[in-house]
Amino acid sequence: MEVSSIHQTAVVHATPEEVYKALTDTRLYSRFTGSSADIGRHVGDPFTAHDGYIHGLNLELEPGKRIVRSWRANEAGWPEDHYSQVSFSLHPIDQGTKVVLHHERVPADLRESFKQGWKDYYWSPLRTLFHHN
Repeated sequence: MEVSSIHQTAVVHATPEEVYKALTDTRLYSRFTGSSADIGRHVGDPFTAHDGYIHGLNLELEPGKRIVRSWRANEAGWPEDHYSQVSFSLHPIDQGTKVVLHHERVPADLRESFKQGWKDYYWSPLRTLFHHN
């Protein structure tokens, strides 16, 4: 299987600590995505998101700075035994936080779909969550 990578940057009007909490707290994650999630709080803990569509393990957790997860989607064309790796790096800027996403080892045939998915299901809802707080 050919794999590809997705690299994106988003600005969220919140502190790095607030963005980190939104991406690691089950209740907040469920709130901003509008779907069920169950996110372990420690390295090695499993997580599920988007009503079980996404699952994996926490590989690195640096509060307010970095999140790295093994990550797979229950998606046609995504091999059942294949895990990609997602990392979020959080950088404080004047407007809030610059979130840098690196999504490695994405099945190449699904790259464009997931590239848009990050925008639609993460960046836009995250901005909305903090716009109203």
